[in-house]
Amino acid sequence: MAYVALLTALVVALPWLIPERLPLMPLLAIALAWWFCAFVWVTRYPTKIRRDVGAVCGLLVIVPAWAGLVALFALAEQGPQYVLFVLAIVWAADIGAYFVGRRIGRRKLAPSVSPGKTWEGLAGGLAAAAAAAAGGALWFGLNPLTFIPIGVAVAAVSVVGDLTVSMFKRNAGLKDSGNLFPGHGGVLDRVDSVTAAVPLFVFALTWLGMFGHQ
Repeated sequence: MAYVALLTALVVALPWLIPERLPLMPLLAIALAWWFCAFVWVTRYPTKIRRDVGAVCGLLVIVPAWAGLVALFALAEQGPQYVLFVLAIVWAADIGAYFVGRRIGRRKLAPSVSPGKTWEGLAGGLAAAAAAAAGGALWFGLNPLTFIPIGVAVAAVSVVGDLTVSMFKRNAGLKDSGNLFPGHGGVLDRVDSVTAAVPLFVFALTWLGMFGHQ
């Protein structure tokens, strides 16, 4: 309960802290470093994860992603549309990976963590994400050649988010992260890809100068 209270307090406080009192870029950089470590961790699974380590990882998963969404939502007049943009990239990647993986998937991507995912599905997901990024760039009047690589990178790291949560569930001996949504494997299963994708997306937009100095 104390851990949930801490996370809740951080989530509530972030809109008042970013970016005036808490610079956004260092927080995003920490998040990206964490997701790189998570990628390495997934490749080395199975490994036992201690509860205190898992608690710290939970903060690194949830807090930077929420901070990125808060900053993204507040971006000029099109903030909500940019939130939908990054969600569309992640959703496109999930849908593309599902259908291509089901159709022609053969080679397992990470069998010890998520046996259902395949390299073919990953390729399909990245292609769908590239299409979504191109469509979003045209909608916003931006250069698709700039946003297609961003979309592909965001989709790739979203897969790491998905696999990381799967790794933690397997470590805990759980199939689902909760039962609030029947048949959906828990709330965390619905946002695992987003938690990894948002920090990279916001980092890229900041690097492009769309957030100004953060």
